[in-house]
Amino acid sequence: MGERGALPPDLDELERAMETWLDAWESSKEDGQIQSADQRRLELLCPKGMEQWKHLRDHESNGANCHRKGEAKTTEEGREWHRKMQMIRRMCRRELHAIAWDAQRTHLEALPKRMRKMESKALWHPSFQKQALEITIQHASKVQHQTVDVRPAPKRGCTGEKGTKKQRRTTAFTRNMQATAEEQSRARLRLCGNRIEIKPVDFVEHLRNHACYANQITHERTLPKRSPSYAPFPPTLSSAVQQAAKGRGATSLYSHQEKAVSAAMNGKHVVVSTATASGKSVCAHLPIFQALVQDPNSCALYIFPTKALAQDQAQSLKEMAAAVLGPTASQQTVAVFDGDTPMDARGDIINSARVWITNPDMIHITVLPNYKRFARLLRNLKYVVIDEAHAYGGIFGSHVSLVLRRLCRICKRMHEALPTMIVLSATLPNPAAHAAVLTGVSPYKVVAQDSSPCGSKLFLLWNPPLVKGIAEARARAEGQRRAEQEAQRQAKRDSRTVRGAGARLGAVSDEQFLEELAIGVRHCNPIVSPPHDSSREGRPAGAMGGSMANQIRPLRVLGRGVTSVNGATSSGKSDGIKTGASALDREGRQFPDWRQARHGAAGTRTEDHRVSPIVETAFLLAECVQHGLRTIAFCATRKLCELVLSYATDFLRDVEEALVHRISVYRGGYSAEERRMVEARLFRGDLLGVAATNALELGVDIGSLDVTLHLGFPGSYASFKQQAGRAGRREQTSLGIFVAWDGPLDQYFVRHPDRLFGGVVEDLCVDPTNQVLLEQHLMCAAGEIPLEAYGVDVEYFTIAAQQASEKLVVKGILGRHPKHPLAQCLHYIGGEEMPARQVSLREINCARYVVIDEGRNKVLEEIEEQKAFFQIYEGAIYMHQGRTYFCHRLDLDHRIAYVRPHKVDYYTSVADYTDIQVVGGTLAFPERRAEGRAVPSSSVVSARAIVTQRWFGYNSFRKGSGICFDSAELFLPDLQYETIASYIRVPHWSRQKLREEGLPWREGLHGACHALLNIVPLHVMCGRNDLGTQCDNPYDTRYRPERILVFDKHPGGVGLSTRVGSMFQELLERALELVSECPCIGEAGCPACIQYTGCVEYNSVIHKGASIRILECTVQEEKDVHGPLDGD
Repeated sequence: MGERGALPPDLDELERAMETWLDAWESSKEDGQIQSADQRRLELLCPKGMEQWKHLRDHESNGANCHRKGEAKTTEEGREWHRKMQMIRRMCRRELHAIAWDAQRTHLEALPKRMRKMESKALWHPSFQKQALEITIQHASKVQHQTVDVRPAPKRGCTGEKGTKKQRRTTAFTRNMQATAEEQSRARLRLCGNRIEIKPVDFVEHLRNHACYANQITHERTLPKRSPSYAPFPPTLSSAVQQAAKGRGATSLYSHQEKAVSAAMNGKHVVVSTATASGKSVCAHLPIFQALVQDPNSCALYIFPTKALAQDQAQSLKEMAAAVLGPTASQQTVAVFDGDTPMDARGDIINSARVWITNPDMIHITVLPNYKRFARLLRNLKYVVIDEAHAYGGIFGSHVSLVLRRLCRICKRMHEALPTMIVLSATLPNPAAHAAVLTGVSPYKVVAQDSSPCGSKLFLLWNPPLVKGIAEARARAEGQRRAEQEAQRQAKRDSRTVRGAGARLGAVSDEQFLEELAIGVRHCNPIVSPPHDSSREGRPAGAMGGSMANQIRPLRVLGRGVTSVNGATSSGKSDGIKTGASALDREGRQFPDWRQARHGAAGTRTEDHRVSPIVETAFLLAECVQHGLRTIAFCATRKLCELVLSYATDFLRDVEEALVHRISVYRGGYSAEERRMVEARLFRGDLLGVAATNALELGVDIGSLDVTLHLGFPGSYASFKQQAGRAGRREQTSLGIFVAWDGPLDQYFVRHPDRLFGGVVEDLCVDPTNQVLLEQHLMCAAGEIPLEAYGVDVEYFTIAAQQASEKLVVKGILGRHPKHPLAQCLHYIGGEEMPARQVSLREINCARYVVIDEGRNKVLEEIEEQKAFFQIYEGAIYMHQGRTYFCHRLDLDHRIAYVRPHKVDYYTSVADYTDIQVVGGTLAFPERRAEGRAVPSSSVVSARAIVTQRWFGYNSFRKGSGICFDSAELFLPDLQYETIASYIRVPHWSRQKLREEGLPWREGLHGACHALLNIVPLHVMCGRNDLGTQCDNPYDTRYRPERILVFDKHPGGVGLSTRVGSMFQELLERALELVSECPCIGEAGCPACIQYTGCVEYNSVIHKGASIRILECTVQEEKDVHGPLDGD
């Protein structure tokens, strides 16, 4: 590396100042005496600021050489130089921006000259000079955005064309829209600064009187309180257990508790289905400890779906055991046995524990295959408690059902005992049926009449306000843009020499451009060429004239977005975060509706897009914490949780630094130690606010909560009611706030609140007769005890086990032992030593990526492979407990991501898409004879399909405003899995019919697929998340196959789509009836017809009228070609 030249005096002074700050930082850090304001400045500038300043200084002298070598990417050395150049460019741009933000204004005046020097050596982003620097100087000097005019001069020796081309890189609209959104968000959302404690009811009035309130509350509903009904303890309950219950505050039982306890003590299977916080745990605790008192050898098994819930109940059970059996016995009596249990502690648990707390995965992987080692537990097992039974539905619930049947099979056949089942669940529409199918035993005593008290709950619908000033900013920017373009064209005309009539580089005709764009051939082109104009025939190439205001073509850019006619950049859907974007119309050759910029993954018009609901949720969380309200903010994804915490931290830091330490994040991926620490702080009340995924949705008792915040609809009514039930425990009045996204689904609930509060809880479908799952668990059962599929095992696995076992025999997995006395007894003869390890209950890939903080050499998180690339990739801003890290290297071979602490004012979001490729296929219906020839009775095809998820780039967004200011490509391995799909072709003539009626084709096809998914659970036993379809993104211009398709969302397939294929025509007719008879009148439909709560594209491209026409055409085509269904 060459020796750098002398710095200008003002930059030398800035460098010396930064070195002084660095020394002060090191010494102050050792003394531990740093003021909060100075600490934030030092954290911003040092040591990372100093490090990147050196990057900028050291690479100044050899920038041109680096760029020259990077251009020759055909060699290995050239590719390495190119990668370094790209990394230096990004890091210098972002880090210098952060440094300049807090630097003195006198030194900032020298930065543009240095940036122009960097630009001349091709090491600087072409748009950073006019965009990031303007905003930097604007905030540093506190001047208006319009007065800043920092324009890079043309390179020395170049004509005006070179300089004007750089000025055209960033349009005035993008700058003005970003400044407008950022300034409005920061000015509007500020905490009141008053730390007086407020009750939840008074908090609503406080919000209405808040200076930042802009009529966000669109609906207010009060859920009435419920009075309690009491009953005495059962007379057979021992005095020790009664005294322990009274010592915990239960002087008497609620009526539903007394019924459940009495039935369980009498040996009856019990299912308790009551509201949240109704004391369901007592229904299991009392009969279990009664058994422990009566029989010193008796054991009980608690099964929880999550580790957080297991830890919560473990503490409660240990306190109960200490009160009943004595302090010394409590530690040996109750034990948690899950994946976090150390191996050296498992031996003592197996030998001495009497109350086991575990999850279905440990029973499946560890207990059942080694049942001889756990003989003490299984022989003395009196009760099995299945808590949060509403979490077991769909394919996961079917897996758990078969695991519980295997457990009962071993207890009955090996120890001649069957434990009493106690099933605890939130409100279910079919509690008895669900419990019987889940456990395989019956009958059940149903306790569903809730007699516990419940405080009133006030619920608000909070719709973020529309962003003001966007339309006015666009109009001003449009006029300025046209003036700039005319000036640029005039400069070109004055400076250009006519060289001849050669073809202009990059110029194509309108017809060719639109054709390439429609089929996805044309991608990002950095040069915007004017369209072909017949009036320019005969003009030499390169000569330009006339107005281009209405002729700039939309371009497809990285991140599923486009650069629209007004210059707004865009991005698409990424890891559950809805961001600013623009879009194109994909129908026909024109762009009538999509030429204007669009915002968010749902494709909302930019003029109609709302302030970020992430910021609004963080503001509400911070305001609640400031006033002493214990609050949980539920978010759909891990990154949303981190963003909410980051924004809330910024809000609280302006009020008091101590409040920052009273909020946290609880989500999957954290280490066991971090989860335990957050749980302990929640239990003690040290935390006032937490942003959480559904990991805290279930019945974790974290004390008395005051407020629940819901960032968007969680996907099901059951989940929404479970989340809302977290607050208001212990008879207190509570508050719930639903913060809506600007997508069709949430906005529908805002307009129709009765559908949100009056929604019926979905039925839970569990199918233990699914042939694919049954084969897997019969293989495991045979590996435990020889299988008698035609004998006693029919009691556990139903008669469907006979067909499944025969298939396993044909595959060579099961076989008959020649010396076994029972000829029909099947043994496991497969190649795996422990077949249970080959069956995953949750379809989770065991491969994980490890995130390592290089500065501390500490593991921050382990991320499942299918989720890893949404958070970690080279250039990503990784977030952990509200702190930001820069991912500078991703080792794909060893699955390690190396990150460094990095303070920035932006976040990154990956752009991806999912393709479904059908491979081969067979007709779902058999052939039938008609007029002497074989005619298939349906054109439905069931086939193998390959689902491919590809990550092709990422975008950088400003915090608060959500404006995309940078995009970069990614080259990551695809995530693929094979499954089963069924589909039917939509007739070609339907496209022309929709065009004649003025209806969009792509939106109609997407809505028709949603309607089919909404009707399937009524005819096929499956969960709402077990089947998927091909959803459309508003920014995707690729070819869309003319088909209505469903596929199994589980690798390998579980046979659901095949069953759908066998009744496809009937399901299409039912879907047509569903959509046609739905009374909603909006184009986007509603959740009862074409909106699907599990849509990965946020129901963005749907149209009810077009969906009806496509369903009608498809059904009619099937009847015309193949005839009506049998029986019609």
